[in-house]
Amino acid sequence: MISQRASISQRLAIFASIASVFIGLAMTYFNHQALRSSLRSEARALVSLKIHSIETLLSETGDDRSALREEINWSPSLLAEKQRVLVRILNDQGDTIENTPGAEDIFQAASGIEYEGQFQSLKHPSGKLFLMKSEKFLPQSGKYGPVTIQVALDLTQQNLFLDRQRFFQVIIVAGGALATLLAVWVLSGIAARPIEDLVQATRSLESPEAQELHESNYPPEIRPLAHALNQLHRRFREQLNAMSSFTQNIAHEVRNPLNIMMGEAELSLSRPRTNEEYRDTIESFLEESRDLASLADAMLFLARAENKSEPLSLENHRIRPLMEDLVDFYSPLAEEKDISVEIRVPDHEEIFADRVLLRRAVANLLCNGIQHCPERTLIRITCEGAPGSTRLIVEDSGPGIPEDLRSQVFERFFTQSRNSRTKMNGTGLGLSICRTIARLHDGDVTCDGSELGGARFVVSFPNCTDRPGAEMTNPISDEELT
Repeated sequence: MISQRASISQRLAIFASIASVFIGLAMTYFNHQALRSSLRSEARALVSLKIHSIETLLSETGDDRSALREEINWSPSLLAEKQRVLVRILNDQGDTIENTPGAEDIFQAASGIEYEGQFQSLKHPSGKLFLMKSEKFLPQSGKYGPVTIQVALDLTQQNLFLDRQRFFQVIIVAGGALATLLAVWVLSGIAARPIEDLVQATRSLESPEAQELHESNYPPEIRPLAHALNQLHRRFREQLNAMSSFTQNIAHEVRNPLNIMMGEAELSLSRPRTNEEYRDTIESFLEESRDLASLADAMLFLARAENKSEPLSLENHRIRPLMEDLVDFYSPLAEEKDISVEIRVPDHEEIFADRVLLRRAVANLLCNGIQHCPERTLIRITCEGAPGSTRLIVEDSGPGIPEDLRSQVFERFFTQSRNSRTKMNGTGLGLSICRTIARLHDGDVTCDGSELGGARFVVSFPNCTDRPGAEMTNPISDEELT
């Protein structure tokens, strides 16, 4: 097993070497089999040719034993030293008519083998291998009558040749595997240089001011990686900028109440005051303290909501009773501005959500509308079904939100003017909290124009009725809605 610490170049070299060994051995095996088959075919052809030559000679010369002896002892010059052909001719009584020297011993060893009319191999006690065949033949002339022609071809040298070929091929395969190991190691190191360049370039991305990687400078195989690193760098810069902006906004939101409290304290201490004046100062302190506490609660909620390890308590809830409770709670604020709040939700309509967070999301939208709509306007709460989700809609007949700002109103502390409707209770986090709650439920919230003339906020909650609910750690309490 290859160590996990092995480099890519080392792994490629090892895998390539193993592959070359398997391929080389397979080629060696098939080449050996093909060569062996070819040599065996030639050997059979040589044995058959020798038998045919003797048959022809017997038919033509009859009793010419000198010609017969010359024929059975003759072998091609190329085979004389390497492949010896042994011949024995028997008459009808089994007596030897003619044979080559040494043939008797070979054919006697094959006495138990049936090789008449077919090829058979004989492993001689001496260790030699022979290819044998015999045929009966009736000459047309001469005194011999029916004869049996036996031919044996010595294959010992042929087998030695095959063994040497196989040995040399295995040596070549081993050498090729070693050469492949070295070559792939070196070439993969060269091929990996763009990755090393990418690593060096990536280190420069640690600085927010660093330029993005030039993706076209890299091979197609690692270009997606460069693209992913550029995206990561962009998100890093966006998060860093958001964090910087967030820190500045927090400092600004906290500094204003503190400055007010410090100014009123210094003014109160500048000269003697009546009890009533001191009371007014303390009440002002209390109001500013509540604003700070509200800001801290909102920030704590957002921090906890972004922690995905805290599950929600998801259940089916009837929508209308929840909306009626919220409208009753905020009715004093609405009545001060003569704002009408209308609920158009069927009694049976349900939604699958965390009850406390659902109330908070709608409460933020409702309070946002009451705070920023002019007097004698209408706020309407409706509900509609969509494929796979339920949508709650809060819309009004107020001045609305400019289209170019609708995508920004959910950013934390986003404000456009003193009368901006994106700012809730002085924290500027109301709509951001609403979006966070929606996304905790795998939903979302959008802002567009309403047919009433004002803004229209749509909060979507998926219909995950088969999703098991779980209690949220440190759940948000109803008091946080206020």
